Amino acid sequence: MRRASQIFLVSAIAITVWAEPPSGTDALSAYSKGDYKTALKLLAPMAEDGNTFAEFTIGKMYTDGQGVAKDPKKGALFIRKAADKGLAIAQYHMARLYMEGSGVPQDPAQAAIYNQKAAEQDDADSQFALGSQYLEGNGVRS
Repeated sequence: MRRASQIFLVSAIAITVWAEPPSGTDALSAYSKGDYKTALKLLAPMAEDGNTFAEFTIGKMYTDGQGVAKDPKKGALFIRKAADKGLAIAQYHMARLYMEGSGVPQDPAQAAIYNQKAAEQDDADSQFALGSQYLEGNGVRS
C-alpha cells in the first residue's frame, strides 16, 4: 500500500509540474528538447510555489550548466529544497554533491544521510551508493 501511495504521489506531482501552460509548451517538453531557457522560465514560478520536481530540475540545470551558467552552489540550494521535502531523486543527487564536494563541502557522512533517506524509499541508486559507502567505510560506521 505504501508503494502505491508513493506512485500516486509522484504521478500527481509530475502532472502538476509538467501540466501544459496556455502557451502550448510545457516544461518537460522544453527540457527534453534542450530548450532550457523555456524550461527555466516555466519551472521558476513552480519552484517558487514549492514544487519539488521544479526545484530539483532547476537545481540540476545549475549543477550541470544546462541553459544557465554552471553554478553548483546555486544548484545545491535548489536540490536541497527538494531533497529536504522527501524527493528521493533529489536526495540521491544531494548525496552525490556531498560525496564530490560540488556546491557543498565534501562530507561523506552527510552523503550517507541523504542516501539513507532515498534508499528507504526504494531508490536503487541510493541503495547501491549507500552500500558502497558501507563497504568502503566512507562516511559511515563499518
